[in-house]
Formats: sequence, C-alpha cells, structure tokens
Amino acid sequence: MNDDRTLDILISTAILERRRRAPMNGLRNGIAVLLVLLLFIPCLLLGSPQGITKLQEFTFGLFVVFGVVFFTLLALAVCFWPLLLGFFAIIGRSRQNLLLLLVKTAMETGTPVGKVLHCYSLTFPVFSWYGHNLRAFAALLADGFGFAEALKSRNGRRLLRHDMISTLELGGDDEEMLASLQNVMEEEARFDRFEITTLFRFGYLFLVLAILFFVGSFFLMVIVPSFDRIFSDFSPELPALTVVVLAVADFFAYHWPLFASGFLLVLPWILVGLFLVTGVSTMRPIGFRRFFNAADSAQFLRVLGTGIGKKQTVNRIVDTYAAYCRNPYLRARAQKMLRRHEQGRPLVDVLRKGRYINAVEAALLEPAARMGNQSFILRQIAIGKTRRHKMSVDLFGKMLLIPALLFCGLCVGLFVAGLFLPLVELILALT
Repeated sequence: MNDDRTLDILISTAILERRRRAPMNGLRNGIAVLLVLLLFIPCLLLGSPQGITKLQEFTFGLFVVFGVVFFTLLALAVCFWPLLLGFFAIIGRSRQNLLLLLVKTAMETGTPVGKVLHCYSLTFPVFSWYGHNLRAFAALLADGFGFAEALKSRNGRRLLRHDMISTLELGGDDEEMLASLQNVMEEEARFDRFEITTLFRFGYLFLVLAILFFVGSFFLMVIVPSFDRIFSDFSPELPALTVVVLAVADFFAYHWPLFASGFLLVLPWILVGLFLVTGVSTMRPIGFRRFFNAADSAQFLRVLGTGIGKKQTVNRIVDTYAAYCRNPYLRARAQKMLRRHEQGRPLVDVLRKGRYINAVEAALLEPAARMGNQSFILRQIAIGKTRRHKMSVDLFGKMLLIPALLFCGLCVGLFVAGLFLPLVELILALT
C-alpha cells in the first residue's frame, strides 16, 4: 500500500474521529459554564442576613427569564425549523462521513469491512441506537452480504441517508465502489466544513451570553442595593463616578465572606463541569487517567514505530524505553506489555490490551502488520493521538481559565477595597 495514501487515510480518520464528538463541545461548554455561574449566585445569597428572601426573589426572576427564553426559542424553532433540523443533523453527518472513510480504508487495505465496522461499533455505548444498527449492519457483512446489498436492509438505511445509499448502490465491483465512495465523501466534506464552523460559532455565542447573564444578575442583585445604601447614607448630589466607586468598595468591604464561602461551595461543581466538558464523546465522560495517558501512549507508539522501522526487536525497544523513562508508572506499563508479547501474543493484541490503541486503530494496524508497513502506521497513529491530546488539553485549559479569572478578580477586588475604603471614608468625613 502506498505510504502517502496511508498517511492521508489515517490523518483523515483522526480528524473525522474528532469531528464525530467535536460539534457538541462548544454548546456543552456554554451549558456547563452557565450552570456553574447560576449555582454560584445562590451560594452567595445564602450567606447574607436577607439571604432567604433574596434567594426567593432570584429564583422567581430566574424562572421568568428562562420562561421568556424558552418560549422565544420555541417561536424561533417554529419559524426556522429547517435551521433547527440542520443543527441536529450535523452530528449524524459526521458519523456517516467516518463510516464511509472506514469502509474505504478497509477496502483499500484488504481488511474485511464487517470486522472494521464491528470494531467501530464498540466505541458506542451498549444502549446506543446508532451503535445497535452499526453492529447489525456489520453482522450482515460478516455473513457474506455485499456492501451495496447490506445497505438495502433496515439497519443499513438507518446508517446512511437515502441519497448516499442510491449513489453507493450503483457500484458493482470494488473499483466502482471506491470511486463512488470518493465522490460521496468529497461532496459531504463541503457541507461538513461549513456546518461545523457555524455550530462552533453558536456554541461560543451561547458562552458569551451565559457570562453576560451572570454579570447582569450580579449587578442587579448586589451592586444596585449597594447604590441604595450609598444614596441613603450620603448626599444624592454626589458625582456618578464617586457613587460607583463607593458602591463597589461597599460591596467588597461588607460581603467578602460571601465570596469566600460561595467559592468553596461551588468549587466541586466547577470540577464536575470541567470533568463533563472534556468528554471523550458526547455520551461518555473522559477519565482523568485516560486524559493524561493520551500523550504517554503517543510517545510510546512513536518510539515503538521508529524502532521497528530500524529493524530493532520489540524486546530491545522496550528495554531502551524503560531505561530512559523517568516515570515509574509508564516504565512498569511498558514492561507489562513486553511480558505479554514474550508470551507469544501478537503485537496488535498486546497494544490493544494495554490501552495504547483503540479498536479502530487496531483494525487499521492488523493488515499493516501483514503488509510490512507496521512501523509507518504506528508513527501515524501516534501523530493522531498527539493532535487529539493537544485539542483536549486546549479545551481543558479554556474551561479552567474561566473560574480562575473569577477567583483572581475577587482577590484583587478585596485587596483594592481593603486599601482604599478607609481613604475614601476619610475624604468623605473631611468634606
């Protein structure tokens, strides 16, 4: 198999595998931040003397606001229902593109299509409707049905759209089928790029609206009462800028325990939100151990692929890796993999058992081992893992930045208020 073509296939697989779960990231980030911010406000209110009354008023106002938003969105959905249907169809289109790419990869590498699709179906939850149809479709292919013939079944019609099926059924032999697959994938890529970008813009817009909602609620519930207290204690003829400075200083001087207790109460929810938004898919949350192991697995696969390309044995490669590896956990993990390999197990099974590769990567690696380009495939899988890990780290960092900025802002505000409030009171007393 041509190395350039293999590189193109694997990189495309890595990109589409990320896109299958990426469309929901922007929207899920906005929802998680909104929930964290909304939980932060009641925690502050519970610590004040009139906290119960304020909490009741806040809850009533929240229901009013969400009622208006809900009915507004309902009216927009009725008026613009094609846009709403397209919004939910993006996820399905990404899955269809990845399905076609895996079929095309399997046909070009000589791997049974049913086996590749069965491995792909294992990435879905047990009760997933799409995963159930995919497993049934893979079973038909394993029983000897042709791809075009299996598409006519009930499960095949649920996996792909009607226009896709009508195009793919025209293919008779493998050459015609590959040509039709290429045409369909190029056509779908044009829509995919546009719709994914649009959906991410909606997600970031939702995030900005959530932050504005929090700032507005903070201003109405806290700063406005401080204004009333300033006007009642001092002359109403004070300059506007002086009133604003006094209101902010009054709040930070008398309500800082609320911020401290509120932050401690909402900290677990922030961690839960961070755990949720870094999901490995839209259905399953990622574990922190798997999150940090992604880069380590990519590093080991890159070393293994390079060593095999230089005609080194797996035993010598792992021994060298363990000698230079400073992390005892990673060293023990690699040595455990080596012991399994020395027992006679194939390298692909050993890597799959050690969670260095997933089911789809294992399905691509098996024919490479028979064709002699296992070294190249291992390095490209490592590249794909590194890219996915960098995207996850970037998302994790962005979500961690929001509560960190809030907390830093509170600390700076308390420090400034503690320094300047006595000075302001002295100036007012002299005047």
